[in-house]
Amino acid sequence: MCRKITGRGTFHHSGRTDIILSIRSLRAALPLVAALTPLVAHIAAAQAVSDPGDEARTLPAGVIRFDISESDTRYNLRYGANGLHPLGSDLSVDTLGALQLPVLAPVQTAVQGLVGDPTYRLTLGDMTVQSSTRVATTPITLEFGVTHWLTVRATAPLVRTTNEVFFNPNAHLTGNVGLNPALGFAAARDTDAALYNEFVMAGGTLGSDLVACQANPGSASYCAGLLAQQSAAQALIAQSGGFASNLARVYGAPTALPGGVVPTQNSAAQRAIVSRIAAFAAMYAHFDSLTGGPGIATVGPIGAAPVAWNDAQTIIASGLLGLSADSIQRSTQSGIGDIDLSATLQLFDSFRGHESERVHPHGFNLRTAVTGVYRLGTGSPTDPGALLGLGAGTGSGASAIGVHSATDVLIGPHFWASIVARLTTPMTDHLTLRIPLDAGNVYTPEFAEQAVTRTLGQLLDVEVDPHYSLTDYFGFTLHYRYLRKSADRYTGTFQLDSAATGYGPVTLDAGLLGAGTATTETRLGLGITYSTVAASVRGHSRIPFDISYVHEQTATGSGDYVPRIGYDEVRLRLYIRLFGGTHAPAASPPPSDTSRP
Repeated sequence: MCRKITGRGTFHHSGRTDIILSIRSLRAALPLVAALTPLVAHIAAAQAVSDPGDEARTLPAGVIRFDISESDTRYNLRYGANGLHPLGSDLSVDTLGALQLPVLAPVQTAVQGLVGDPTYRLTLGDMTVQSSTRVATTPITLEFGVTHWLTVRATAPLVRTTNEVFFNPNAHLTGNVGLNPALGFAAARDTDAALYNEFVMAGGTLGSDLVACQANPGSASYCAGLLAQQSAAQALIAQSGGFASNLARVYGAPTALPGGVVPTQNSAAQRAIVSRIAAFAAMYAHFDSLTGGPGIATVGPIGAAPVAWNDAQTIIASGLLGLSADSIQRSTQSGIGDIDLSATLQLFDSFRGHESERVHPHGFNLRTAVTGVYRLGTGSPTDPGALLGLGAGTGSGASAIGVHSATDVLIGPHFWASIVARLTTPMTDHLTLRIPLDAGNVYTPEFAEQAVTRTLGQLLDVEVDPHYSLTDYFGFTLHYRYLRKSADRYTGTFQLDSAATGYGPVTLDAGLLGAGTATTETRLGLGITYSTVAASVRGHSRIPFDISYVHEQTATGSGDYVPRIGYDEVRLRLYIRLFGGTHAPAASPPPSDTSRP
């Protein structure tokens, strides 16, 4: 379950104050540490300072570790073709028209008929969109040492996603159409309807008079003059009838709903339409001078104002042009992410389980472990109606299985290096998504929302971390990560007719959703740990815990869905012995990468 809030906002880069908030959050947890201290029966020895991302260690039997962290991931750029692009750049177009919104194609054709120009192209104007995303994650992990070589754990992350958005529609006033005033103003609707009725009445009256004269040339005094011009009269009736039909398609009529957009009041198209109406009125006036017909006198139709911010939001969020999407504005979403259940089995430990040797390591040592992970797809994926979809959910929503291999190489009492490889394989699932009409077009209409089959790409994550312990209390870590994800696979083909699309038959292929989803990424980072575990063994500290800080950032990336992130994490881990010997709790793996992007 998740909670989503939207509101109008301005674009800005997330500040470094985010990590300060994270530190304050963990500071608030320290009273819990003090309250649980009496429960700690025995403190055991461990290597002087553990690493914030250790995975080759297990907890001694009977030891519980409570792990809570606060991480903050920020990005406003993503990798794509030709390098980095602002987040939201897919929505930024020089002109938003029938190419992006095919439902506008019938309107464009009708306006072409009104202005008499088949090359006319309508546009709502240029669109500029930028976004800055922040994902704050609070994983809560409970670990238990079953034996000294087996540790089990469960991790439940709380995720809060915020998108700060800058949206500037029609900034250069290049739009030549806007919202039809007849949609909201009765006066405009009445004017457009009256104009249409006059065209119908003028054409119908002249046509009836002509038919009567053709049947009986002596039936009226004007028949001789009218019959002498019957070719011109017939052409006028046909041309004005087609013009009236296009008026109804664009501006509306008593028997037709107003169209979504019409030419702007001062546009060349609107001036051409008014000019052609005047020409038709003059031609009917000529025949009316003979027959006494009703004529065309209404001044219209009513043109639109240029598209502004509120107009653009109406177009996007309503079904007016078939989008019915989320507004392009600030939004927040919170909820539970994907829950992990995992177990770590230590395969080899040169310390042979002797905790005293871990406190005073010397020479060359080696330990290796393997972790199995089952991920529950409890997170909320991106809403299908979110045009700004990157990072908008609380998780993938897909269950997965994973295996981690971790090896620590220790040299002397201060230095060691960890090599970790993680392989995550998502399971096939089913969900509702909007399928693009064509590659690269993210203005996807509501009718393209279909139930598809999804298999997310397999993720390989390799990490190399050299560590150095300064004292019993402080240690430093460098991070290098390489991530490679195979392409996502989506299946499903859907045939939609004109009644569903509003403009013509369409074939939707869900395979387009997987385009560009194969990615690679490298990250660099550093960490620092303050630990009292080893000091507690020596009687120098009462509370066994460690606090760590990690910073990572993207160094390189390829593929269309790799954000350039800045990542900060503060983690608190508290050790409690329920039963067993007096050995200290050694550090154990983190919550299987749930807390890290």
